[in-house]
Formats: sequence, C-alpha cells, structure tokens
Amino acid sequence: MSDDAANDRKQRLRQARRLTREAFAALERGTMPVSRATRSMVPLLRGGELLHWRRAHQKPALGALVIFHRKADARLDGADDDADLGRLLTEQDLTVHRVIGFDAAGRVRTKGDGVARPDFYVVQAEQLLGVVFAIERAQRVFSLEGRAARWYARLVAGLSVAGGTLFRLAEAIDAGLRRVFSPFGKRWWARKPAWWCQRLAQELVHSALFRACHRRIALDRTQRPESAGETRA
Repeated sequence: MSDDAANDRKQRLRQARRLTREAFAALERGTMPVSRATRSMVPLLRGGELLHWRRAHQKPALGALVIFHRKADARLDGADDDADLGRLLTEQDLTVHRVIGFDAAGRVRTKGDGVARPDFYVVQAEQLLGVVFAIERAQRVFSLEGRAARWYARLVAGLSVAGGTLFRLAEAIDAGLRRVFSPFGKRWWARKPAWWCQRLAQELVHSALFRACHRRIALDRTQRPESAGETRA
C-alpha cells in the first residue's frame, strides 16, 4: 500500500470512528455483549455476558464498571497494510473496566479485574460511554445497584489497587535480581507470585460474595434498548 493510500484510509477511519462516537453519544442507555476475545475482567466477565448500561451524567462511583472508547490514533499510525487497517475499521474499540480512582483533574482511572497493572491511560469525559447497571448471563440478570453491590464494587476496586501496587513492587524486585543474576535472563521470580496472589484474591471474593451482594432482577424484554456494538473486557 502506498503512503498516500495508507494515509487516506487512516483519515477515513478516524472520520468513521468520530461518527460512531457521535452516534453512541446520542444514546441514553443500551445493551452490549462482552467479547470472548479478551479476559481482562475475569472472574466477573468471562465473555458472552450482556451488559446493561446507561449514560453517565455525573462522575462514576469508585468501583463502578464503565464502558469507554479507547484512543486509537497510535494504533492507526502503526497500521501499515490493508489487513491492519481493515481490522481496526471493524473494531468498536470499546472497553469495560472498573473505576479504581481519579486523578487530580477528576479524570477516571481504570483497571481490569483480571490484569496485573492499572490501565496506563486515564479516561476523559468525552471517552466515557456509560456505566453498567446490570449483568446478564445465562438468562439471569444481576443488578449492580444497591448498598451491597456498591460495597462489593469498592472491595474489588481496593483489591485491584493493592494487587497493582504489589505487582509493581514485584517488578522492581525482579529488575534488581536480573542485574545480579543476568546470565539467567528474564525471570519472573517475584512477579509470578504477586500476580497469582492478586488473581486468587479476586477469584475468592467473586466466588464467596458476588451472588450474596447482587440481587437478581427482571427486565422488560419488550422494551430492551438496542445494542451498541461489542465491548472488550
């Protein structure tokens, strides 16, 4: 692909993304299936669930699940053939992660329950699509609203923050050990135990408390909002 043709396709892709985001911005609520391609929100989301979301008119609460658009300009600039550009064109580029805090400017910091580190980016207000208020799996709908559900969400967010801090400490320890034992190459002496501690804590909390903290609800099937694409967890 020539440079001019590639730049033209990238420009059209940016325009398509802008129009898609403007269309989403007009929605007040909707449903969205969770992709089976990623695992960043296990054990809560394993793929195949249906998320029920509504527009966030104020700053989301700590621990809330938010759906947002990721910024894709860097990936667009790195795409250099038809296959890469075609794949990016078909992606909705939507992510659902948990709110773990806010920066000094009030922007949202997020992290997947099933990943070791917090997201390296902050979520701007214009990137935020909505807040998940219910999760549907196997024809059962669990509400994420109510005192017990909010307490659970804050607990899991706290575990994510603690786990991310522990993992960063483990990375520093491994970096020091590699300088001493450089002939052994890159080893996960501390990072692997830190990662499994975080994963085990999330699994135990989910298994023990999720059903107790989230009540089942019935939704009106005749007035279900339209789906707004697929999100990556």
